[in-house]
Amino acid sequence: MINILRRVNSSIASNGKKRTKNEQHAYLWSMGSPVDDYERSFNQYKCQNYLLGKSLIILVRNIASFVILVFLWLRHFIGREYSFESLKTGNKSVFLYESTNIDILPCSLSHNVDIVGLNGPLFFDEKCRDIIKNLWKRYPFSYFFILKNAIKIGRYGYVKLHYAPDRIISSCEYSFTSSVLTCYCEESGIQHINVMHGEKLFNIRDAFCRFSTFYVWDEHYISLFNKLRASESVFIVEQPPAACLENNRTECKKRDYTFYLAVETETTLRRLQEVTRVLEEQGKTFLIRPHPRYTDMAMLKSYFSCAAIEMPQSVEIKESLQETRHAVARFSTVLYQAYNSGVVAVIDDVTDPLRYEVLKEEEYIMLQKTDFRLSQIIVQ
Repeated sequence: MINILRRVNSSIASNGKKRTKNEQHAYLWSMGSPVDDYERSFNQYKCQNYLLGKSLIILVRNIASFVILVFLWLRHFIGREYSFESLKTGNKSVFLYESTNIDILPCSLSHNVDIVGLNGPLFFDEKCRDIIKNLWKRYPFSYFFILKNAIKIGRYGYVKLHYAPDRIISSCEYSFTSSVLTCYCEESGIQHINVMHGEKLFNIRDAFCRFSTFYVWDEHYISLFNKLRASESVFIVEQPPAACLENNRTECKKRDYTFYLAVETETTLRRLQEVTRVLEEQGKTFLIRPHPRYTDMAMLKSYFSCAAIEMPQSVEIKESLQETRHAVARFSTVLYQAYNSGVVAVIDDVTDPLRYEVLKEEEYIMLQKTDFRLSQIIVQ
């Protein structure tokens, strides 16, 4: 049931209402200063509901969460507790992450780390139970808020018992559970460390989050998170290996341009098709790389041949960047990686010009890092 709710919630969140930066800023500052981590998490939850802007869907999600929450309560709080052997390995850090690739970890955090999946057994110690009870007392009808916090705390409770870590590392600034989890960790004598998940814009989805320590890639992001009222975290600037290529030799280059896609429409693909036609007339070579989750492959293949498409499942992102002279995208972490690695980063201001204008409002870091725009290239 929990996995079904996760998938439904992801689908709901990806189709939220578009809010301007001014609207988001006004809503963010309409809330008072949070008195504790519970309120920080609840404020972040309210910000995300504001972005969703669908009160009926929020209500239905809340009702479904109540049913699951009652089941969870009966199983873990009143019914029989499930026991398992504690694994006291002496590892100092546990990284809760959905992948075994730790390139996202800064080098200073990458030693003596156990990687543990986000989904797995739950265990509720006394601190877990107290926090959930306190959340339920304070926000008695916000069942989705309580449920998601309960699941995440239960997962942390299992990790705490099973691994006995000094540090739990996450990559979840976008989750409204982050501040409550930091509270649980710190009350348990554990540091809650967050590493930046990916490229960031001004978006109140990330507002109010707090961690013991928060690793970001650039001073720009400290300023951005301060504007999002996440200033209670201790920020450290350190780029992970994922942010930079190991080498960028000229002899490795196989093509002039690689286009890194995201969510695409018929309009953006039609414009991209015209762009590539112009590049071909200039004698340039290119590949189109779809996003592994967001790009509609059937739609993409109706505009480009398979030979022009680079599949993410077949080519690692670092290899892709090493083989191209220019990386082109509207908004992507790939542009930041390219810039750091000596690959020319080109911002696509052609396929969705309105989105490009919004990026200026949302304080996209690459607008200051690179002067290259796709519109300038195709008129050469």
